[in-house]
Amino acid sequence: MVTELTDKQKEYLDTVGKMMSKKTDLELQVCPVVSEAEAKQWGDAWTTNAHNRSAAVKAYLANVKDKTDKVLSSRISLCEPQKGDKPLVILGV
Repeated sequence: MVTELTDKQKEYLDTVGKMMSKKTDLELQVCPVVSEAEAKQWGDAWTTNAHNRSAAVKAYLANVKDKTDKVLSSRISLCEPQKGDKPLVILGV
């Protein structure tokens, strides 16, 4: 199951976390997308697995503190899972 973060993804999230630490007015939306093949393989559990994918992103960033010493978790929201052409997590500020 592909819900674990890769080193490359963590490196990107480190950059996002640094940006959010400096700009305390930014909020992040984490939107999981599963491929049709994943949805078929996961059956009725596809939304749960997609949610786990986005929750991994939030968990990774949750304890990062901004310049006012507040954790980022309250500024990160999760979107409803969607189906798409390929598996990914869309980040939006």
